[in-house]
Parts: sequence; C-alpha cells; structure tokens
Amino acid sequence: MKLKEKILTGEFKEAHKIIDDIGINTIKDKLLDIAYDKESIEVYFFVLTLIEKHETSEMHYLASKVLSTALCHTKGAYNAALYHARKSIQLAPEDISYKEYLLLFYNIPEKLISDNEALKISQKILSVNPNNNDPPPICRTLR
Repeated sequence: MKLKEKILTGEFKEAHKIIDDIGINTIKDKLLDIAYDKESIEVYFFVLTLIEKHETSEMHYLASKVLSTALCHTKGAYNAALYHARKSIQLAPEDISYKEYLLLFYNIPEKLISDNEALKISQKILSVNPNNNDPPPICRTLR
C-alpha cells in the first residue's frame, strides 16, 4: 500500500495527500495495522503530524493506542500514551470511553496512575454507566 510506504520512508506530505483522498476516519485502523506490522516509531510521528493538522480527541486517542499497543515495548511509550489519553479526555470530557481507556494505565505493571485517580475515574464511569460489565478491580470495590 502506498500509504505504508510513504509513512515508513518519512514522506509525510505525500501520506497526508493519500489520507485527504481516503478520509481520516477510514484510515485510523490502517494506521494501527501499519504500526503493528512494522513496529515503527514513524507511525507515531505521522500521527503527531495529523494532530498538528486536526487536533481532536480521536487523534490523541489514536496516538495513545499506537504507543500503548504496537509500540508498547519502546521505552517511555506508556508514559507518552498516557499523555495522549489524558489529552483525549481534556478535548472530549463527556466521552466515557476515553475514561475507561485511561484505566489501562492503572492496570499495567508500571501502574502510571494512582489508586486515588483510578478510583475517581471509576466513580465517574459508574455514575454514567452503573451497569459497566467489565470494571477494573478498583471499580468493583465501589459496587
């Protein structure tokens, strides 16, 4: 695929043209696929250029997903992913799915968010969705 080649060779201007033709919403899964396939930091840097053009909660979420999944073995990836997860919430505070995702950073071995913060996030989630079927352990104590 041309998009993959353009991203992996750092031809971001050309990759932007391809995305403009296809549409940003259609391309998100493809970017994650490229990141998984190549485990390349170029994908993250390309997503940063997308954030520069279209800073949205979805773009920060995409950056976080690339870092916390395909590039999680990279030193500091979870910390950078946490930044983007928090930025997603800041840009779309009403979207509960971003808060649910943020709890990932409590459940990883590095435990990047505190018990107190995880508890507050869990309370917010349960206030919106009291029937959450898959609460993390910290949520279970609230029921």
